[in-house]
Parts: sequence; C-alpha cells; structure tokens
Amino acid sequence: MRQANWILWTAVVFMAACTAATGGGTAVAEDATEDSQLTTDAATDAFVPVDADETADATLDVSADAATDVTVTPDVQPDVAAVSWTLFTLTQGGFCAPNSDCFSTWTVSPDGTFTAKKQGKTSSGVLSPADAQALHAAIDPLAFLEKMKNGFSCGQPPTDVGVSFSLALFGVAYDKDVTGCAYSGGADGALVQGIAAIVQAY
Repeated sequence: MRQANWILWTAVVFMAACTAATGGGTAVAEDATEDSQLTTDAATDAFVPVDADETADATLDVSADAATDVTVTPDVQPDVAAVSWTLFTLTQGGFCAPNSDCFSTWTVSPDGTFTAKKQGKTSSGVLSPADAQALHAAIDPLAFLEKMKNGFSCGQPPTDVGVSFSLALFGVAYDKDVTGCAYSGGADGALVQGIAAIVQAY
C-alpha cells in the first residue's frame, strides 16, 4: 500500500512538471511572437514606400516655389546725366579796364536755384519754372555730357572774349570752352546760345 501511494504521488508530480514546462514554453513562444510582431511593425513604420506620382508632385511644387521666389531685375540703365549732375556753371569774360572784375559767372543747381556774379556784383534766386524746364531739356540728355567730355562743334572764336561751360557730376567737373559756338555759331551754336540766353537773363 505504501508502495502504491508512492507511485501515485510520483505520477502526480511528474504530470505537474510537464504541465509547467508546457505552459512556460507557450509563454516564451508567445513573447517571442509578440517581439517579432513589434519588430515587424517598427520596420513597417520606418520604411513607407512613396508613390511615384507623389514624388513627382513634390518635385514640381518645390520647383514652382523656387521659380516664384526668383527676382528678375531688368537691365535698365538710367540716363546718368539726367539724374546726376549737381551744378552747371557758365563763365564769361573779356578785356576790361585795369583793377576791375571782367568775369561773370552763373551757377545753377538742378532745382533751379542759382547764384550769379556779374562784374563783381553777386545775386541769387530761382529760375522761373519755364526757364528751369528749358535748361533741363538742354543739359540733361546724355548727348550733352558727351559734348562736355569731347568738345562742341563751334565756329571760329573771337580772341577778345571767352565763354565756357562747366558741368559737375559724380564728383567730377567737366569744363569746355564754347566761345566759338556762343559768338560764331557752328553745328552746336544754337544749343550753346540757347543755354546762355536762359542763364544770363538772371
């Protein structure tokens, strides 16, 4: 009897051990399956394929935005003489009595203000709107600056008087003798005489 009980008790212990081993294996297997599933999910989240059309759309959108942000500056150069001259001066001189001032000067700013010194007497003021406009029309063009640099086409000048122009811009003053144009005419005679008539009226 005692031997039969011992055999029964041994069988029960053996079955319990087998059950525990089987349950543990199942738990380990389930854990491994869950870990594998998590790894697969992480890999799936890390790599998401992009449709080719979506890639093309993104590229087009970026290109469109870049094109929109580009600023195009037209290659337009202003008339430098029209915007940059700061002073125009006409000087006239000739023979005169000893100890007397034989030179007269008229200096005009772009806004029409002027100072004049005629035979030692100084005055200042503002050109009339019509005269200021006429003076700008004559000396603003780039062609006038070229003449101030390279010379005017004038007739033969007299030897006892002199007339000169001075144009200041870019910190540089261009000076030219225009006596022949002022007194004898020539191709640029009308231009020089017209400017002198405007300025010397003040």
